[in-house]
Amino acid sequence: MARRKKKSEFSGLSQVKSRLADRVYEALRNEIINGRWGETLPSERRLSAELEVSRPTLHTALCALEREGILRGASGQRWRVIKLHLETVTRTDRNPVVVYLRNANTKPDLTSLISVIDDLRYKLHACGLRMVIENAFAQGTKLLNDTLTRIDEAHRPSFYLLASTPPEVHRWYQELGVPTAILGSRTQDVHLPAIDFSPESLMRHAVNHLFNRGHRRITLLQANVGGVGDMISIDTFRQTCAKLADRGLRWTVGKPILTPPAVRNATMKYLSRPTRSSAFILTELELVMCMYTTIGELGLHIPDDVSILSTCYWPILDYLTPTPTSYESPWDRLSTRIVRIIASYQRLGDWPDTSYNLLPKLRERDSIANLSP
Repeated sequence: MARRKKKSEFSGLSQVKSRLADRVYEALRNEIINGRWGETLPSERRLSAELEVSRPTLHTALCALEREGILRGASGQRWRVIKLHLETVTRTDRNPVVVYLRNANTKPDLTSLISVIDDLRYKLHACGLRMVIENAFAQGTKLLNDTLTRIDEAHRPSFYLLASTPPEVHRWYQELGVPTAILGSRTQDVHLPAIDFSPESLMRHAVNHLFNRGHRRITLLQANVGGVGDMISIDTFRQTCAKLADRGLRWTVGKPILTPPAVRNATMKYLSRPTRSSAFILTELELVMCMYTTIGELGLHIPDDVSILSTCYWPILDYLTPTPTSYESPWDRLSTRIVRIIASYQRLGDWPDTSYNLLPKLRERDSIANLSP
């Protein structure tokens, strides 16, 4: 039987109710799995006194355990432990945690992702799950296996979400066998569920949108080519441009750019050419910001001299003048899809291998000029 926790172990917790309820939820869940109370929990009054939390906070944690299928509550009665589900929970030896794994070295920081992360965290919390964020490449590519092993041993999560990670990470988690979903594109040899913003459809639309506006020289710039979706975007860009070559379209694919000085040097080089492109397709927030700065340094103007089309949208772009035309990804639909997959697994125990495509929406702004064909 598990060691009885002292009151002092539960003191000094965060005053933020949602975080405190998460901590109470985890503490109760561990004690139940270890068999401390048997079939029936003590009264809520007694539990709240022992944990030094309010009754509403305790009740929030208990309801989360009920949604997970560990407890059953009835009006006027004590909470009962559901043995059948408890045996399954004990056997899996996994915590009610979702690890959101990302490549923090090449993608926007969490300040840019806060609206996405908060919405997803809130929806997962309703399923009785806590979310933590980890960097897959915290120790570099050579120690990738060590990093992923350390993350799994540290959290023992029930689910993984892979965001902006390359194929080798996808394959690692496919072998691990823990329910994992890819936020982005996947390779043919990976059979994990993938929720993507359809890079093929987006890039075809972007090229044709600029071509229909009269642009005949287009450059694609990417800050990183590490994920499957990055290569799909490049291939689709080339294929779409090739189909328009006999109608006068010329195109360039820039080399991947990783550091701020390299971003500035690359944009300066492309913009200083006598036969520079009239339009640029940019795939990263950093490229958009740097392009705007460099254009001003060269005395050029948007969209009279250069047109800008961003394949991503972040709220900070609305502060640029003129505001870039961009594609807004349906992040709310993404988080809803993730939660549906997890909730279905919690009920039925079935993890899919389907690839879901969500189409971004074009935000028409003032950064693209209309040129005569």
